[in-house]
Amino acid sequence: MLGRARTCLLVVAVIVVGGCAPGAPSGVGSRGESADVQGQLPSPTLVIAIHVEPTTLAPRPPTTSGATPSAPTHIFSGWLVVADGHNVPRPQLAEGLPELNTADWQVFPDGQMETTYRLRPGLAWHDGTPLTAEDIAFGWQVFTWPDMGVPIDPPIRLVQEITVPDDRTVVIRWKQPYGDAANLSTSRYGGIPPMPRHLLEAKFRAGDAQAFLNDPYWTQEFVGSGPYRLERWEPGAFIQASSFDSFVEGKPQIEQLKLVFLSDPSAAVASLLAGDVHVAAEESIGFEQGSVLKKQWESTGAGAVILTPNKSRFLQVQFKDDYVLPPAIRDLRMRKALLQATNRESLSAAILDGEVAVAHTLTGPVEEYFAALDRVVTKYPYSLQEADRALTDAGFRKGADGFYADATRTRLSLELRAFSADPGPREASILADQWKTFGLEIDINIIAPAQSQDLEQVSAFPALRIEQTGLNGTTPVNKLVSGNIATAERRWAGVNRGGWSNPEYDGLIETFISSLDRTERNRAAVQALKLASNELPAIPLYYLSLAAAYTSSLQGLSGGYSGDTAWDNVHQWRWVR
Repeated sequence: MLGRARTCLLVVAVIVVGGCAPGAPSGVGSRGESADVQGQLPSPTLVIAIHVEPTTLAPRPPTTSGATPSAPTHIFSGWLVVADGHNVPRPQLAEGLPELNTADWQVFPDGQMETTYRLRPGLAWHDGTPLTAEDIAFGWQVFTWPDMGVPIDPPIRLVQEITVPDDRTVVIRWKQPYGDAANLSTSRYGGIPPMPRHLLEAKFRAGDAQAFLNDPYWTQEFVGSGPYRLERWEPGAFIQASSFDSFVEGKPQIEQLKLVFLSDPSAAVASLLAGDVHVAAEESIGFEQGSVLKKQWESTGAGAVILTPNKSRFLQVQFKDDYVLPPAIRDLRMRKALLQATNRESLSAAILDGEVAVAHTLTGPVEEYFAALDRVVTKYPYSLQEADRALTDAGFRKGADGFYADATRTRLSLELRAFSADPGPREASILADQWKTFGLEIDINIIAPAQSQDLEQVSAFPALRIEQTGLNGTTPVNKLVSGNIATAERRWAGVNRGGWSNPEYDGLIETFISSLDRTERNRAAVQALKLASNELPAIPLYYLSLAAAYTSSLQGLSGGYSGDTAWDNVHQWRWVR
């Protein structure tokens, strides 16, 4: 059935370390909130460590933000459709998925489409108010309001209107064909979430965007429809939640949940080993810490580590006039020199405990077109000789001091930015050492956790910033689309942080998004990504396995197709008694 998301054939390595602990985890507060039906052991609070504090619990951020955890998307909100850890969609609030060329998915002669969803009966918000089709339509209105200043990615960007014939029927009219119309993504800026009309509509209709964005609903007074509801948010410390008995897919097995914010990976590891935290996810630990946990837990049977190879690490290059420094970074010859002076085999082996996983493009083997792309993509092997030739052609010469300089004898100096989450600092150090050996002056700038959600910090870098992307669907290719360029005028909205623009690339990606012919879509993706490999608007580095860890007292966790953990089934996680 066209429109169902491709199953990501991820090789998810779950390193289960020993057996299951016989009782509830130790060292955790908030014990005794609930008891088994049989009156046995009380259920402890599930404590989950995440790297940064979320800016909101809403299914989509009301404003653009940088490093934001995805866990709240599923923990606190319900969606028409969700995808599991292998990117297989399933209806959640909806009864079923539309199928092409049926009454539920129609394509009209004018090129527009219409898909219909029927909601499950008895849906409710956390405050007990019925959730209806009107709430889906209202969510679309909220997140397409221009004054909100948030990016509008597919699929929401392609929706013409949403109508509601009755309380349980959602009819989506599309501006153009969209091949994944049956899988309404829960993506950060593309999803179409329900929003509580009974709480927000009057404030929305008032038309004051700033007042609407400042409303406590988005934080301390959030009301959603997911498996857990907000009990308390202590800024800078934790978020406490309790199970929502009326959740559409059933009452969660664990009654109390707490998100704690641990920006230091070493602290997350120590908390896991001490039993103070049961799950470390959302980049609270990196691959290195995952390896340490595997070794320390092996003899005790205390937990498991999930390693999910689902990210491509790359260098975002600055092209915007107001920020680029040095301007020479926009010279293709210089970008080629940077890539050929980068020993990506050594870099990936250092980060991945000896594993070599060089990337030549932003997407990865999970895509069905990847084999065809791999045959034609331009590859740049490590060669200091070729790098020197490229820089020399660009007008730089290596001086007696071993550093490259321009005709005015000004050294070629670059700033390299990276987020503080592992492996960013380690990558920056390795790259800087390699480039300094080659003859470049490098200044490392590590973005602190508190600044990682400041989009100006992550968009207005002068030269290079280490970035990562998911490997499937529109996620990697959208990073280079002109319509997604992040600028001050757009409140830094957009995932194209560097500002590269190419009409041919944009047209090919538009075909990839809109075509209902899978062969045509794949061909367009291959052509677009080959073009990107020639122009190097982003410099691919390697494929990263994200790490998450959990104690053996828990069952039900798995790796995610776009993150380190699959959150769609958090309501099914359970303690092992």
